[in-house]
Amino acid sequence: MPTRICRRASLASKLSRAHFSNLMYGVIPSRIKGPGFEYVDLREYSPGDDIRFIDWRASARMIKPDGDYRLMVKEHLLERLVNNIVVLDYSKSMLYGDKIESAIYVLTGFLSIAHSLGDIIDLIILHGEKPLIKHGLNPLEAINFSLNTICKVDPSGSIDLIKLSNYVKNLRNRETLLLITDYAHYPIEFEVLATTTHAMNTGLGIVLVSTMLELNPPSLDGYHVFYDLEKLGSELKTMVSEYYRAVKTHIIKTKTVLAKTRTPYIEIKGLKDAMYKKLRLLKLYSITRIRYKRY
Repeated sequence: MPTRICRRASLASKLSRAHFSNLMYGVIPSRIKGPGFEYVDLREYSPGDDIRFIDWRASARMIKPDGDYRLMVKEHLLERLVNNIVVLDYSKSMLYGDKIESAIYVLTGFLSIAHSLGDIIDLIILHGEKPLIKHGLNPLEAINFSLNTICKVDPSGSIDLIKLSNYVKNLRNRETLLLITDYAHYPIEFEVLATTTHAMNTGLGIVLVSTMLELNPPSLDGYHVFYDLEKLGSELKTMVSEYYRAVKTHIIKTKTVLAKTRTPYIEIKGLKDAMYKKLRLLKLYSITRIRYKRY
């Protein structure tokens, strides 16, 4: 199993690195003028300024008495480097379909953005009874550590987000927490996590990974036995239509909690959907990384 998962995860990670390396990243401003992306002022061009920041329309209006133009460049707010937490759910429920590949694509995308901005990462991999926690990683180190972990061990255990909340309480002065997980949690767990991060003045963003088969019932109904991968011996005997009706109700309750707590989230329905939503993932990282800017 680890070999197959490792190969698929590695390919998804390489694909993500290629995609996100070509994106123009949103940034967080400080109060210092410099090469950022939030416009604040115009000034006259000086030798050595980046020509990409020349405002040609403003320059056309700045005509000198001799008829020559005054080149004007845009001034921006300088980026401020931050320490963020990225959490990957690597429990048994992530074995279904291509959820692991989707999760690794998202994880690598977030960490690629973090690398571009020079952010520091605290990485938490939820696996088994005790999570794997690495502090103060370079984002590229975090990618390698995640892939090495996936290539060594299978997904295991069930994840309780309330326990994650308790771990997070010890991580003070972190700008944001980005959680990559699935719907296999009670809605109250998301509410507790949102309340915890809010009390810590830490931004929270969530990516909910699923598959189309999880969300959409097959065309044929019938009586089936459904097994819970996270709980050995746990099974549910019911009609397919009844099962998917319960799944839909659970998802609605989860989204209601996220809306109530004003937690930004993105639903990913497979690897192809993750690729399609890469700009939304970029926006999620950019906005949640700024504590005072929320959806």
